[in-house]
Amino acid sequence: MVNILVPTLSDEEGTRLQAEFRDNPTITLVLRAQGARASDVHIDPMGEEYNVRFRIDGKISNYCRLSKEVGRTLITQLKITANLDISDPFHPKEGRLTLPEALHDLEVRITTVPVIDGEAVSLRILSRLRLMRPMQQLGLTTEAYHRIEKMLRHGEGVVLVTGPTGSGKTTTLYSLLSAMDDGTRNIVTIEDPVEFDIPTFRQLPVDLKHGITMTSGLRILLRLDPDVVLVGEIRDAEAAETAMRAASSGKYVFTSLHTRDVASTVTALRDLHIDNRSLAGNLAGIISQRLVRRLCPECSRAEAPNEQDAAIFRELKLPVPASIRHPVGCTHCHGTGYFDRIGLFELITSDDGIVHAIEAGRSEEELRQLIQDHGTCTLQKDALQKVAEGMISMEDASTMTSLQFTPTSVVTEPSLTH
Repeated sequence: MVNILVPTLSDEEGTRLQAEFRDNPTITLVLRAQGARASDVHIDPMGEEYNVRFRIDGKISNYCRLSKEVGRTLITQLKITANLDISDPFHPKEGRLTLPEALHDLEVRITTVPVIDGEAVSLRILSRLRLMRPMQQLGLTTEAYHRIEKMLRHGEGVVLVTGPTGSGKTTTLYSLLSAMDDGTRNIVTIEDPVEFDIPTFRQLPVDLKHGITMTSGLRILLRLDPDVVLVGEIRDAEAAETAMRAASSGKYVFTSLHTRDVASTVTALRDLHIDNRSLAGNLAGIISQRLVRRLCPECSRAEAPNEQDAAIFRELKLPVPASIRHPVGCTHCHGTGYFDRIGLFELITSDDGIVHAIEAGRSEEELRQLIQDHGTCTLQKDALQKVAEGMISMEDASTMTSLQFTPTSVVTEPSLTH
């Protein structure tokens, strides 16, 4: 394992922590994972060894291998740090690591699962600095940013942030709430689990053992006289209906759904028995998003677009850029060609004519066509604009937004070891 400093700390503090906790395998692992910008750590038994992998910028890569004895010791130490029962490796367990005060901006959740070769462990590493990003750092276009600012001033209704798992929905929701947290509003949340303790929010975790579900918790929170309500995720028709009723009573409700785009979000709400009039009347906005890897600013390389790339830009009525950047790989990005991630966004607000089409019961395909005709920046257009600006690769734009793309020659250099 290489000596990697924690980016949220100074070099001096990072070095001090690594020296202080050299004999603590749990803290050492967290420090190394955070230093590598990993969002997840996977420890999996493989025969006589344990394989340790990091998920960095959405992609899993091998980090190191541990002997069975060292791996078991590490897992035991992780369980102790999370106050989990170390005497029972036969049942799945979940918890949170207790970290030193110097790492108070980190939250590490642990899941252990018995598998064929032993016990597998996953760690989810959350950073308050990443989770509470200002809206300006999400990747919104200037137009989208101003439209969301205007939407937040609306003061009531339902705002849905949608996308697949791992698309950055929670970060966007927290950013929106932070923008509204000026001390004049009572902000309450029901989450599963609560990502971070925010002193100015009243946060209620889902607790199935004590009968607190997303729906029942939402009902409880509505008795606290809230101005703004965050529902971590709408999971059933009852929760959807409760959120709509809260919005119709003058509350501002923020929540998330797992859908492909804006048009499919409307279909999902209809499937949850929300009628068109209620949806159109209470909808403040829908933000559909993806996360895509940023090209490394130190080593990406520009090439003229080939005819296939140019045809995609022309098909979406966008100007063809003079050049498109491709990943290379250097020490800064650990040979991957990418560094960090950025959001792709598609959004509508209550000011758009799309709301009238929703109330009229237009189909998903009709809504999707109307969104395009309305000039809305779709996920595909946002991806291509970021390609043109040199932020992301054409390959990743294609993967994340289903653009038709045939790979061109890839610029390669010898890979760099960690």
